[in-house]
Amino acid sequence: MSKIPRTTNRNFNAEPDPKILERINLMYQTYIETSQNPLSQLGPEFNEFFKSERIISFRIKTPKALNQKGEAALQEPKLWILWMFILFLDQRDTFSNILKVCKDGFGFVKQKDALIEGLNVLLGKCPELEVKPEDEDEFGKLIGDRPSKAPKEILAVSKCGKYVLVKLAQDQQMRLKSQFAVAPIKDMEVDSSVAVLSLTKMLQRSNYSYHPSP
Repeated sequence: MSKIPRTTNRNFNAEPDPKILERINLMYQTYIETSQNPLSQLGPEFNEFFKSERIISFRIKTPKALNQKGEAALQEPKLWILWMFILFLDQRDTFSNILKVCKDGFGFVKQKDALIEGLNVLLGKCPELEVKPEDEDEFGKLIGDRPSKAPKEILAVSKCGKYVLVKLAQDQQMRLKSQFAVAPIKDMEVDSSVAVLSLTKMLQRSNYSYHPSP
């Protein structure tokens, strides 16, 4: 498994301020989960809130805590996912740079898989975000190497030979709202007759669902 940076945060196990957490969850629900508000309004609301709540600085790509409240809030994956949306929507940042921010987030959050799933949601809601071939290697490094729990039905392999399109278990289908998902090839045995597709095509077929260890 790839090494995940550890934070030196002395407040790593502290619970986020309920008021801050409630607002983060509300923004995530209204803009990401339910699309109740248009994504174009996310950046202004997010920035205005954290301008009044001076606990985290977003002046550089990776959020920086200004105090213990900020350190605790940075443990919340939804905060990082919202910020990754803003990096693309407002700053038109590249997927490569967003991956780097996601990797930095691994040093703060406890639910690391939630960040990976957040990238899936970003790709699904922003299909114009280009995933370049060189991003694929970084994506693989980001998720690390985790052994598959059980053999999966493989439907296609990526042109780069590092990813497969698999059929998900029923519970995973319900959670990801997709019958299929893109996954790292790892130690899976791929039959030579399996279709070869681009990563973009595989993501489209899986409804932009990615699972690091299906």
